[in-house]
Amino acid sequence: MERRKVDILCVQETRWKGSKARSIGAGFKLFYYGVDSKRNGVGVVLKEEFVRNVLEVGCELEEKERFWSELDEVMESIPTGERVVIGADFNGHVGEGNTGDEEVMGKFGVKERNLEGQMVVDFAKRMDMGVVNTYFQKREEHRVTYKSGDLEKAYDRVPREELWYCMRKSGVAEKYVRVVQDMYERSRTVVRCAVGQTEEFNVEVGLHQGSALSPFLFAIVMDQLSEEARLRWFGHVQRREKSSTEEM
Repeated sequence: MERRKVDILCVQETRWKGSKARSIGAGFKLFYYGVDSKRNGVGVVLKEEFVRNVLEVGCELEEKERFWSELDEVMESIPTGERVVIGADFNGHVGEGNTGDEEVMGKFGVKERNLEGQMVVDFAKRMDMGVVNTYFQKREEHRVTYKSGDLEKAYDRVPREELWYCMRKSGVAEKYVRVVQDMYERSRTVVRCAVGQTEEFNVEVGLHQGSALSPFLFAIVMDQLSEEARLRWFGHVQRREKSSTEEM
């Protein structure tokens, strides 16, 4: 954040339980929320000058109930007979199955119902509406608006030549680049499954899964990619501004 001059950063996979704040050094403070210390969790990192402007983190139950009450009022103001579609992410799981709620939802929800999901169902009953995305069976990855944890696949897709380039571009000493290259040279693996094990084959792309060094190498690659994307965007903006000036 210091290097990129980023003042506010949203993060995921914080893996800290509870709703708290903590200083993380260099004048930055992290506000985070999580229910499991093993996976998931979200947060926001703020530069120190913005920390004092934070009023609260998260919503109390009373505030959520007030939201639904105000939404009820909006719905009641719409003339009878109008067709209404509400598109939003209410952060709720209505759950699999629809026993007792057949009139407002199908059976293809996600996992167990949470409090927010119950509020969605109750609202649908009050307004004679339906939770339409539960009526159709879909692939697992299409049943939620966000799913954390897609880094394993990203690790597997990092081109080795791109890795060497990014390390050098980031100023990593050549002797350390060579050390990492030696770690990856002639790497081989096998795939084990229920019916046996494959023959060994070469692995010529991706980072080593489970290596303590891999997150650092992945961060280097992402850092360079984001920098190049930023420079391209900056150049694009400059060209547009120059073109606009010439036209004037």
